[in-house]
Amino acid sequence: MDRFPTLARAATVVAAAATALIAVAAPATAAGPTAAQKFYADSGDRCTYGHTEGLLTWQVLTPSIYPTVAVEGTLTDEPARNSPVACTTDQMYSVASYVAYAGRTIVDFAQSRADNGVTAVRDVLGERNAGPAPIDRVVVQVCRFPSAPVGISYCGSPQTYTPPRIGTA
Repeated sequence: MDRFPTLARAATVVAAAATALIAVAAPATAAGPTAAQKFYADSGDRCTYGHTEGLLTWQVLTPSIYPTVAVEGTLTDEPARNSPVACTTDQMYSVASYVAYAGRTIVDFAQSRADNGVTAVRDVLGERNAGPAPIDRVVVQVCRFPSAPVGISYCGSPQTYTPPRIGTA
């Protein structure tokens, strides 16, 4: 008869350990409200050969703590449809960078590349590296590079995005 209480205690201990393990294994960023904002950056040339656009979705833990920012959109490398005739396909490709900062520290970054087409962009900044502080801004920039070994590269102006203001209830 002593076996039943021992088995019951053992089952309780195993269940508690499994629950604790699941709680530790679950990502801290899995829950919580989000705040989304549109982003746009281009290569800075008159033909707008390279541009990226989409949504930054800030995960909100409190009105001032943003541990991750999801980046979702596209990077386009080609002459814009409404560009002047002089804007033809060139021998360059575009690279967009998405950099998350906490103060002066880079928390995480992502890049995408497109060459005469459209590339889907999907990443979550802050998942790979836990920063020393919450993400306080994301800088998006598009640069163009020559496909040939020789050539000049250039970048458009960096665009800085800060979390949308979230009111306290």
